[in-house]
Amino acid sequence: MNAQYAVSDLSDKDSLRIAGGFFYEGPNIYGVLSPKQQATADALTKLNKLFNYVDSKDIIAIGYGSGKLSVGNIIRINSKKVGLIDQHMWGGCDFNKDGSIKAPKEGSLQLAKYMVTQQLSAIDMMRKSLMKSGGGLSKSEEIFLDASEAMVITQGMKQTISGEITELKQMYTDGIKNAGDLWRTTKSNAENTGSHLSYGECIDALARGNATESSIVREPVRVYEEKLAKATKISRNYDELN
Repeated sequence: MNAQYAVSDLSDKDSLRIAGGFFYEGPNIYGVLSPKQQATADALTKLNKLFNYVDSKDIIAIGYGSGKLSVGNIIRINSKKVGLIDQHMWGGCDFNKDGSIKAPKEGSLQLAKYMVTQQLSAIDMMRKSLMKSGGGLSKSEEIFLDASEAMVITQGMKQTISGEITELKQMYTDGIKNAGDLWRTTKSNAENTGSHLSYGECIDALARGNATESSIVREPVRVYEEKLAKATKISRNYDELN
């Protein structure tokens, strides 16, 4: 909360010095800011420099209803329900290998854009500094800077695609589970409707309507498993990028 206020209260000149701001689990104070403070917060938010992590299960992080303005781009955390204090202290969060909080797809895209912009800006500053000190760039310096830019862009792509692949893998996993649930429900409904029929007769009746275990479960699951394997392979290939 204090960090939100501190950034919003900067002068126009000082706000230019902000490279990025990250806020966690605080209430939404946008509504109590002055018009000038709101304008500062809006400007930095639109520049994709401010990010506000919100856990809807945390009772402290209030005031972030649909359509409400806030200090920073909202990153809604997909958390587990834990104890009252642990919830506020990130106890319900999942973390990436680098220790950062896992963000949903929309948040990952925003964070990837921020990361690429900041790192490319740093490389550009290095390029200008080298050119100023040496009057130009040596071949090795050009190769180093070009490789650094390529690595930054690759990492940004990796982060962007990671969210997409995670969502696809979950969709395929859910599809496999839903196929089994649908077949069990179909059989149960058939047995209830045709209670005077034997189990075998119910299955035969379903088959005449093309409702079979093969059409409802085996074939869809085969397709889902193939797609899940491909998504897992793509995810693994991106994880191996350095």
